[in-house]
Amino acid sequence: MSALEPLAIGRLLRGDFRDAQSEVAEGILLASDIGMDMQVTVLKAISVWLAAVTGDAARCHALAADVREHAALHPTNAALASWGVGLLDLADGRFEQALDRLEEVCGGPARHDVLIRAVPDQVEAAIRAGRGDLARRHLPGLAAWAEHNVLGKALEARCQAMLADGDEADRHYRAALALVTDRPYEHARTRLLYGEWLRRKRRRSEARTTLAQADDTFTRLGATRWAERARAELAVLGDRPSARALADDPLQRLTPQELQIVRLAAAGHSNREIAARLYLSPRTVGHHLYRAYPKIGVTRRTELAKLVSVDVLTS
Repeated sequence: MSALEPLAIGRLLRGDFRDAQSEVAEGILLASDIGMDMQVTVLKAISVWLAAVTGDAARCHALAADVREHAALHPTNAALASWGVGLLDLADGRFEQALDRLEEVCGGPARHDVLIRAVPDQVEAAIRAGRGDLARRHLPGLAAWAEHNVLGKALEARCQAMLADGDEADRHYRAALALVTDRPYEHARTRLLYGEWLRRKRRRSEARTTLAQADDTFTRLGATRWAERARAELAVLGDRPSARALADDPLQRLTPQELQIVRLAAAGHSNREIAARLYLSPRTVGHHLYRAYPKIGVTRRTELAKLVSVDVLTS
């Protein structure tokens, strides 16, 4: 039984999510049968993170609630569960909620080598939530850990890239990608951020290639939320639809950015949340929605969910 925990964590860190899920589920059953409550809690905490990265929101929240019931006895497990919930919030664009969760992890009493890997998520959440003052708070701990391993150096480079601009950001992103090629999930997370940055810098061809590579990796790993983010970025770079498509589907009348904003609005995100996710101002988001409504035949925000619901679920 003791071998299942490190085996599952090892698979998790390597991006082998499907096998990790199977081993964790088996371990929970075995530990429950023989009354090993501590091991059940550990494995449930790992399962929270796996549910987050694979997009199973209901399972993520349910397991996290179970783990938190034992937070006083197992603070590291509770922190791992909070990381999972924060990761789900980050992937779904709930940046302020993600930041709150990730601050619990990075600034709380629990200490474990696994948890230091949450720092890049905290940095991303802080930047996207408009809290640049918090983005550097936990970097010294990550830098100290990075002195002893290549993965840490890659994650530190990713953080520095998010905090930089121009040639410096480009250099850090390239360094992060070059340092670690055997951790596909982390590699794809860096590619996604780099692709978003390239798109904002209007380096469209490079952005398209980088984002497509991230999408391919996330899809292969089963990291559905992150694959959706990569595809949303690719949609902004997409070609204009054909005349027949315009006639058949009113959503095809939208520009790629209008379509992305309409989808997020239909999913219940506020203009401020959409703006943070897409690196726009709330005013710009409102302007895009104002232009989109007459194209698709709606007059108010509440009508979007009915029009876009199937499209969102299948995109």
